[in-house]
Amino acid sequence: ASSCTDCTAGHFSGAAASTCGDCAAGKFSGASASSCTDCTAGHFSGATASTCSDCGAGHFSGAAASTCGDCTAGKFSLAQSSSCTDCTAGHFSGAVASTCGDCSAGTFSGAVASSCGNCAAGTWSLLVTFPVLLLPLVVTALLASSL
Repeated sequence: ASSCTDCTAGHFSGAAASTCGDCAAGKFSGASASSCTDCTAGHFSGATASTCSDCGAGHFSGAAASTCGDCTAGKFSLAQSSSCTDCTAGHFSGAVASTCGDCSAGTFSGAVASSCGNCAAGTWSLLVTFPVLLLPLVVTALLASSL
Protein backbone atom coordinates (compact mmCIF):
# COMPACT_ATOMS: atom_id res chain seq x y z
CA ALA A 1 0.00 0.00 0.00
CA SER A 2 1.13 3.50 -0.66
CA SER A 3 -0.49 4.91 2.50
CA CYS A 4 -2.30 3.90 5.68
CA THR A 5 -6.00 4.52 6.25
CA ASP A 6 -7.44 5.78 9.53
CA CYS A 7 -9.84 3.52 11.37
CA THR A 8 -13.32 5.06 11.58
CA ALA A 9 -14.97 5.90 14.91
CA GLY A 10 -16.13 2.78 16.73
CA HIS A 11 -13.13 0.82 15.44
CA PHE A 12 -9.46 0.47 16.43
CA SER A 13 -6.16 -1.06 15.35
CA GLY A 14 -2.77 -1.73 16.85
CA ALA A 15 0.54 -1.06 15.07
CA ALA A 16 1.15 -2.92 11.80
CA ALA A 17 -2.54 -3.91 11.50
CA SER A 18 -4.03 -4.96 8.19
CA THR A 19 -7.62 -4.20 9.28
CA CYS A 20 -9.48 -2.29 11.97
CA GLY A 21 -11.29 -4.18 14.71
CA ASP A 22 -14.75 -3.37 16.05
CA CYS A 23 -15.16 -1.84 19.49
CA ALA A 24 -17.23 -4.25 21.58
CA ALA A 25 -20.55 -3.25 23.17
CA GLY A 26 -19.88 -1.20 26.30
CA LYS A 27 -16.85 0.47 24.67
CA PHE A 28 -16.33 3.33 22.21
CA SER A 29 -13.64 5.06 20.17
CA GLY A 30 -13.11 8.11 18.04
CA ALA A 31 -11.50 7.96 14.59
CA SER A 32 -7.88 6.77 14.30
CA ALA A 33 -8.02 4.97 17.67
CA SER A 34 -5.45 2.42 18.79
CA SER A 35 -7.86 1.04 21.42
CA CYS A 36 -11.43 1.30 22.62
CA THR A 37 -12.45 2.97 25.91
CA ASP A 38 -14.97 1.59 28.41
CA CYS A 39 -18.20 3.53 28.84
CA THR A 40 -18.35 4.99 32.35
CA ALA A 41 -20.98 3.89 34.88
CA GLY A 42 -24.40 5.34 34.06
CA HIS A 43 -23.73 5.08 30.30
CA PHE A 44 -23.91 2.33 27.68
CA SER A 45 -23.11 1.55 24.05
CA GLY A 46 -23.68 -1.05 21.41
CA ALA A 47 -20.85 -2.47 19.29
CA THR A 48 -18.89 -0.08 17.01
CA ALA A 49 -19.96 2.99 18.99
CA SER A 50 -18.30 6.37 18.61
CA THR A 51 -19.80 7.60 21.91
CA CYS A 52 -21.66 6.21 24.89
CA SER A 53 -25.28 7.10 25.61
CA ASP A 54 -26.72 8.13 28.98
CA CYS A 55 -28.86 5.73 30.97
CA GLY A 56 -32.13 7.59 31.51
CA ALA A 57 -33.84 8.26 34.81
CA GLY A 58 -35.19 5.03 36.32
CA HIS A 59 -32.28 3.07 34.80
CA PHE A 60 -28.66 2.36 35.79
CA SER A 61 -25.45 0.70 34.58
CA GLY A 62 -21.99 -0.16 35.73
CA ALA A 63 -18.89 0.62 33.67
CA ALA A 64 -18.52 -0.97 30.20
CA ALA A 65 -22.27 -1.68 29.94
CA SER A 66 -23.98 -2.68 26.71
CA THR A 67 -27.43 -1.88 28.14
CA CYS A 68 -28.96 -0.13 31.15
CA GLY A 69 -30.89 -2.02 33.80
CA ASP A 70 -34.29 -0.99 35.13
CA CYS A 71 -34.75 0.14 38.72
CA THR A 72 -37.17 -2.20 40.47
CA ALA A 73 -40.25 -1.04 42.39
CA GLY A 74 -39.33 0.70 45.64
CA LYS A 75 -36.17 2.21 44.11
CA PHE A 76 -35.37 5.16 41.84
CA SER A 77 -32.51 6.77 39.91
CA LEU A 78 -31.68 9.98 38.15
CA ALA A 79 -30.20 9.95 34.63
CA GLN A 80 -26.60 8.69 34.33
CA SER A 81 -26.80 6.62 37.53
CA SER A 82 -24.56 3.70 38.39
CA SER A 83 -27.17 2.22 40.75
CA CYS A 84 -30.71 2.67 42.02
CA THR A 85 -31.47 4.28 45.39
CA ASP A 86 -33.96 2.83 47.87
CA CYS A 87 -37.11 4.82 48.61
CA THR A 88 -37.13 5.67 52.32
CA ALA A 89 -39.95 4.80 54.73
CA GLY A 90 -43.05 6.87 54.00
CA HIS A 91 -42.30 6.88 50.25
CA PHE A 92 -42.92 4.50 47.35
CA SER A 93 -42.22 3.97 43.65
CA GLY A 94 -43.17 1.68 40.83
CA ALA A 95 -40.53 0.12 38.58
CA VAL A 96 -38.34 2.40 36.40
CA ALA A 97 -38.96 5.45 38.63
CA SER A 98 -37.08 8.75 38.61
CA THR A 99 -38.40 9.75 42.07
CA CYS A 100 -40.23 8.29 45.03
CA GLY A 101 -43.72 9.51 45.83
CA ASP A 102 -44.96 10.47 49.28
CA CYS A 103 -47.43 8.29 51.13
CA SER A 104 -50.54 10.41 51.67
CA ALA A 105 -52.07 11.15 55.05
CA GLY A 106 -53.71 8.03 56.46
CA THR A 107 -51.24 5.70 54.71
CA PHE A 108 -47.73 4.42 55.45
CA SER A 109 -44.85 2.37 54.02
CA GLY A 110 -41.56 0.88 55.06
CA ALA A 111 -38.37 1.45 53.07
CA VAL A 112 -38.16 0.12 49.48
CA ALA A 113 -41.96 0.07 49.09
CA SER A 114 -43.88 -0.24 45.84
CA SER A 115 -47.04 1.19 47.42
CA CYS A 116 -48.42 2.63 50.64
CA GLY A 117 -50.79 0.74 52.92
CA ASN A 118 -53.76 2.18 54.76
CA CYS A 119 -53.44 2.85 58.47
CA ALA A 120 -55.48 0.38 60.50
CA ALA A 121 -58.54 1.48 62.44
CA GLY A 122 -57.46 3.30 65.58
CA THR A 123 -54.21 4.57 63.97
CA TRP A 124 -53.30 7.55 61.79
CA SER A 125 -50.46 9.22 59.88
CA LEU A 126 -49.64 12.61 58.44
CA LEU A 127 -48.28 13.34 54.99
CA VAL A 128 -44.53 12.57 55.19
CA THR A 129 -43.43 15.89 53.71
CA PHE A 130 -45.45 17.81 56.29
CA PRO A 131 -43.08 20.33 57.94
CA VAL A 132 -41.85 18.68 61.13
CA LEU A 133 -41.56 22.03 62.88
CA LEU A 134 -45.34 22.46 62.64
CA LEU A 135 -46.11 19.01 64.05
CA PRO A 136 -46.57 20.17 67.69
CA LEU A 137 -49.07 22.81 66.52
CA VAL A 138 -51.02 20.25 64.48
CA VAL A 139 -51.11 17.72 67.32
CA THR A 140 -52.25 20.46 69.75
CA ALA A 141 -54.99 21.53 67.29
CA LEU A 142 -56.11 17.92 66.79
CA LEU A 143 -56.26 17.30 70.51
CA ALA A 144 -58.14 20.57 71.11
CA SER A 145 -60.68 19.71 68.41
CA SER A 146 -61.38 16.32 69.97
CA LEU A 147 -62.24 17.80 73.39
